[in-house]
Amino acid sequence: MKRIHLLASSALVALSSPVTAQTYPEREIVLVVPYPAGGGIDSIARPVAEELSKQLGQPVVVENRASAGAVVGTEYVKNADPDGYTILLASTSFVSAPILNGQGNYDPATDFTKIGMVVNSPVVMLASKASGITSVEDTKEQAVEKTLRYTSAGRFSGPALAAQIFARQIRAEMREIPYGSGSAIATAILSGETDLHFSSVPPVIGQINAGAVTTIGVASEARLPALPDVPTMRELGVDFVFGNFYGFFAPNDTPPEVVSVLERALAAVAEDPAYREKVEASGSEVKFMGSADLAADITRMAAFWTDYREQVTQ
Repeated sequence: MKRIHLLASSALVALSSPVTAQTYPEREIVLVVPYPAGGGIDSIARPVAEELSKQLGQPVVVENRASAGAVVGTEYVKNADPDGYTILLASTSFVSAPILNGQGNYDPATDFTKIGMVVNSPVVMLASKASGITSVEDTKEQAVEKTLRYTSAGRFSGPALAAQIFARQIRAEMREIPYGSGSAIATAILSGETDLHFSSVPPVIGQINAGAVTTIGVASEARLPALPDVPTMRELGVDFVFGNFYGFFAPNDTPPEVVSVLERALAAVAEDPAYREKVEASGSEVKFMGSADLAADITRMAAFWTDYREQVTQ
């Protein structure tokens, strides 16, 4: 009798799982952003959430869970129920932080179900007006005379890593100056308290357009529609391409059928002309990547940061 009961229970599970997937989503979906509200990632999260709500027919609500360098929010999603109602929007440090400094009790390649990616945000290099830097050559020359200072929201944040990689590319000594918020960083670069700032474009496009900072170049494959007059770093002679990817992840064991629903919704968002126009106007790029491709890209990024760690510790 016990064996029959177990078999019956298994049959019920097998029957109920596809039904859940077919009716998903039936309620609100929480999109966890492991950074403070109002930051650069919010400028990506909230428009995507709005568009996903339209595609899925249910609210997608952004929930900021910021602490310990994005670890708290990331681990919250890792340990959430794998039902598709709690998902994560992660960026560069999702992969780099656990590899470079052991931050976070997770493996980005194996501890999450990959859903997809819809936006890439290339890094732009800015100089304070007070620094007198107007080009890459100026940067190299000043780096010989003094130690240049760059802003940082954390040593392993995307912009800080971009600064470190750029410094290695031009063989310059640069000093990290950490700040606790985006507003403090903005004040520092505008006042000349620091010399350089590496940032995704959306948080700084107002300063760029106002001419409040000197825009040196963008670390993208091609010039951005929002900044057509700003050259790429490769045009400036530096082989430097660096962007903050924005990927969507779910807890492991999320049903494949649910992941497919979310993946198709992301693909539809990426194809929407109004959404594309909005993203490009902000200085980011619409770049769709499905579940399988994102998983392969995470593996590639993990290998890159592992190699980088070995280089900087030699």
